[in-house]
Amino acid sequence: MYKLLIVDDEEIEREGMANLIDWEKYGVQLVGTAWNGIEGLKKIREFAPDIVLTDIKMPGMDGIELIKKTREEMPWVEFVILSGYGEFAYTSKAMEQGIRYYLMKPCDEYQIQEVLEKVKKQIQDKCSMKKQEEEYRNTVERLLPKAREQLFRDMIFGEAFREADFRLFAAEHDVQHIQVRLMAFSRETGFDYLEQFILQNMFREQIGFSYVLLFAYVRNQMVFMLDEQADKMEESARMVRDELGKRSSVPIFTALSEKGKINDVGALYLQIEELFRMGQAENITELLSCSYFSRARGLMGAVVDFSLFRDAFDEAGLFREVYFTFLKMKRKKYSLVQMTETSNWIVKVLYGKSLPKAAGENKEAGEILLGKLGENVQEAAQERGLCVRTACFLAECKGFMQGKDKEQQRMKEMLVATFYYFDCQTLNLRFLAKNVLYRNEEYLSRVFQRVMHSKYSAWLIEQRVEMAKRLLQFEPEMRIASLAELVGYSPDGQYFSKIFHKTTGMTPAEYRGSCCPRQD
Repeated sequence: MYKLLIVDDEEIEREGMANLIDWEKYGVQLVGTAWNGIEGLKKIREFAPDIVLTDIKMPGMDGIELIKKTREEMPWVEFVILSGYGEFAYTSKAMEQGIRYYLMKPCDEYQIQEVLEKVKKQIQDKCSMKKQEEEYRNTVERLLPKAREQLFRDMIFGEAFREADFRLFAAEHDVQHIQVRLMAFSRETGFDYLEQFILQNMFREQIGFSYVLLFAYVRNQMVFMLDEQADKMEESARMVRDELGKRSSVPIFTALSEKGKINDVGALYLQIEELFRMGQAENITELLSCSYFSRARGLMGAVVDFSLFRDAFDEAGLFREVYFTFLKMKRKKYSLVQMTETSNWIVKVLYGKSLPKAAGENKEAGEILLGKLGENVQEAAQERGLCVRTACFLAECKGFMQGKDKEQQRMKEMLVATFYYFDCQTLNLRFLAKNVLYRNEEYLSRVFQRVMHSKYSAWLIEQRVEMAKRLLQFEPEMRIASLAELVGYSPDGQYFSKIFHKTTGMTPAEYRGSCCPRQD
């Protein structure tokens, strides 16, 4: 039953329609009448009718004003205009308000019935549409958390995500400028559904719902993306950890990344994973953060940049990063024990594994060669062997050493031998062919050029100059003679300086001044 209100200043018209028409026959309940817009608005507020049959020209408040005021409060009310001849100006204003139905005075019951059926149909259509919209909204609200979780996972793993989901997220946050951090909770056994529910709700409540931008369960970890401005991070993490600790004796680790932008989420998650591996290695259940390990692992923090190992895109680049790390350890006067500890630390942090204790345990590239290199028991040779063994194992972990054909094997052997003898002045392809690899020099040259698209001699110069540049950045006060000797040139430095200048356009001293200006 639809509720109807009649508003007309002409009593005969108003009462005639009210009393002479059997409204219930048409599925309509007449809830009242009013003689002008003022009384009509009052009764609309009182009875909330579905349909208002109103005259357009009335004293006090006309039909146009009545429609405007009603639409502000109850936009769903449908209006039917009663219009007389000569009232076109009013009628056109009603059309501007979106009114679709009119009755010309005088009108009979049949005309009123015909218009009512159309209005009722429109109301039904609107109700149906509203119901569909509510169902859709409920579905969206039900699925939105899942969609947001999937969006976060896709960000973490660098997967393609639905643009619509990201637009929805971007509409809520200034993604171009906002700085975020990732905080994660991890337990070896993972978290069951109840624990996930407790964890996410308790943490969001503690730190503030508005600061938690996204969250998802990933690899036995509950990961949160936080607005960088959130405070109480450590306190909130401890409270959640203590609460969940009541349910299980298995230790819970928490990690906090550095800050970055939305498009840095993948890199921030790699930090989280590294922190968890560090924490598990040290059995540290307090909040793990990059700053914590910079302090706690001072010796290693001074020489290790994990991002350089992660970002190496080929074997040669990885070997260079490992060798540079060992050079830095050498300059810091690390003992062989400290170098070994650092190498194990690097492998554990990056891949959660342990470095093989002997060269023979490495089943991949350079196996035979590493065995030979490891025969020398002098400490210098042990350091070299540890360096190339670390590089080979990291290359294996990164998937670089998957090739089985002969050329790939020869290339791997050349890299291992090159970085083992990197600081030797006699190092060249002939030396490797005759004294280390026992293979034809021309054959090795062809293999190297096919794989590296460069001559070995030119490539070696590039590697040595690059190593020298980075050593100067690491230790600006280093003597040129020492620098030359570290990268395989005569300690008098003359030939080295000539090569350096030819490659960079600057002498080593000029380069040192450009990258490390003095502070007066």
